[in-house]
Amino acid sequence: MASRKREYFTVFQTLLNYCKVVGTDIIYWVTETAMPNHQDDRQNQMLQIYALEVAHQDDPSQVELAQKLTLDKDRPQMGLAGIYGLFGSPDWWTNLNAGRIPITEFTGIIETVQFSGMQNESRSFTLRLTNGGRYTYTCVANQKRDLKRYRQGRKVTVIAFTEKLKRGEDLEMVWSIEIESA
Repeated sequence: MASRKREYFTVFQTLLNYCKVVGTDIIYWVTETAMPNHQDDRQNQMLQIYALEVAHQDDPSQVELAQKLTLDKDRPQMGLAGIYGLFGSPDWWTNLNAGRIPITEFTGIIETVQFSGMQNESRSFTLRLTNGGRYTYTCVANQKRDLKRYRQGRKVTVIAFTEKLKRGEDLEMVWSIEIESA
């Protein structure tokens, strides 16, 4: 009889571990799979380390130079076409946020982080995309300390947009980069 009481007690304790009391007398079942795992949530949080808006605020001369080149009639083969407005202008941002400028999202896991450039002066990363493809881009961050977040095995989402150049080619630029925090 004592062993049966222990068995019932163990079952009762197990039920308490998986039940939640609401108010004073309502109990409902919470399955183990529905219980939040906060440790996993922290590990899988995405952190935005690059935003084009912040880059423009930090260095407005980039916007000014791009706009001047777009408006320069003496350089018909150089610069953006300005189809969606002058790069970085309020009209341009409205078009980007409204989805009128073509946007592509690349999501995957960092496969490699490597030196790049003619003299290995910068770093880039290669993503193994969820669709099986590859995507490579320069390691950028609005704050220098975030550059160390580019590590093999981390999940990354890059949101890019495509602008037309005056000479008719497409130019892909990055709008935002989010990386898994660890």
